[in-house]
Amino acid sequence: MKHLTLLVAALIVITFTQAQSRIQNIDNLMRQIDPNLEKAKMAADAECKTEAGKTDPVSWYLKAYVYKEMMKSAVHKKKFSNVGDESLAAAQKCKELDPRKDLWNKLINILFDLSPLFYNDGIAAYNEATKLKPVGGKPNPKSADFYKTALYNFEKFKDVLETLDDDKEISVHLLKFHKINVHSINYFAAFCAQQINDNEKAKKYYHNAIDYTSDAETAKQKGSLLAYYYYTGLLIDEKIYSEATKILDRGLELYPESKELPSIAIELSKKTESPEEQVKIFERILQIQPNNISIYSNLATSYSKLSDKMESSGYASSAVEYRDKSAETYRKICTMTTDKKFLYTYNYNAAILYYKPATALYKENQVLNETKYKELFNKAIPFFEDAHKYEPGNKNVIEILASIYQIMQMTEKGVEMEKKLKK
Repeated sequence: MKHLTLLVAALIVITFTQAQSRIQNIDNLMRQIDPNLEKAKMAADAECKTEAGKTDPVSWYLKAYVYKEMMKSAVHKKKFSNVGDESLAAAQKCKELDPRKDLWNKLINILFDLSPLFYNDGIAAYNEATKLKPVGGKPNPKSADFYKTALYNFEKFKDVLETLDDDKEISVHLLKFHKINVHSINYFAAFCAQQINDNEKAKKYYHNAIDYTSDAETAKQKGSLLAYYYYTGLLIDEKIYSEATKILDRGLELYPESKELPSIAIELSKKTESPEEQVKIFERILQIQPNNISIYSNLATSYSKLSDKMESSGYASSAVEYRDKSAETYRKICTMTTDKKFLYTYNYNAAILYYKPATALYKENQVLNETKYKELFNKAIPFFEDAHKYEPGNKNVIEILASIYQIMQMTEKGVEMEKKLKK
């Protein structure tokens, strides 16, 4: 038994010594690799299939190296489509078989070389997909294959970083020399997944691209303006409005000058169907973008909707408050543009806010409601007059003014409008 134990120990020492010798001689082994990569591939494949090669980290290291070199060649990639995948898999196997990390420093170089190769292939496929023009208002059907290819490569890039584990930060810094922002991968992967309708994967990557807690500079480095835009859109499509609002709010905080985020905010407001939520969204945007005329216009509409809601719920004073807010918002917009078409529209919309309830009260009871409807007509008149100024030939406005002047006993102005109607 003692002799058997010594024999086993001796065999272990011999095996370990041989393994160490191969590791130490790896540079010599590398020089022996045939310059013909296809022959080198065949040799590496064959060695990794032998009983000794299956458990030899050196064999898998050599395979990872050969396949990585093949990935650099467009000819070899076309002939052997999975060379990048095979190289990464071999590198991972080498790492598994080398717990002492004798080959780790050399393996890092292979992994580092692989990362920009996957990234560049991903970007190339992504660019090809985005070049294809939509068909019938929908993404070009041919783009799906490009997006799938791009996503595959972006995920392999992320796998490389996972394989590097604690040493990935070294590569992250080195990748900057290739002008690669590691964090941008999350956005690209998310967008590609969204384009092929893999929404669960898209949400996972978008979530990784968005930082709710860090300072603005750090958060912006981790993500992209478009991540906030498209993630909000995805959540809108899935009717997850509260989360969409949260993403939108954070995006606006980081990118206050964005033109894209207010546009998706308008879409979100239409989907929520809640005037209160719409008002919150638009008021928040205007705190950041106080000169956004489109958002003011949508806010005015939301105030009007909220006024109607308060009216139907029996909250008369609140209804009046939000109606006045809507009118004041339209008045504000009129100071922000010189376009006559828009000036007509904004003034007309503001006038209608008062004209409709005034007309209803007048028709209901001219005597009892006189004070109320006259107050409303008086508020409507300046807006209608301005609308008429910007579109003097608009028959509808002339008829309305003629009617109001008659009710309000403004005879001279009423006669003037009647003359315009006859013309």
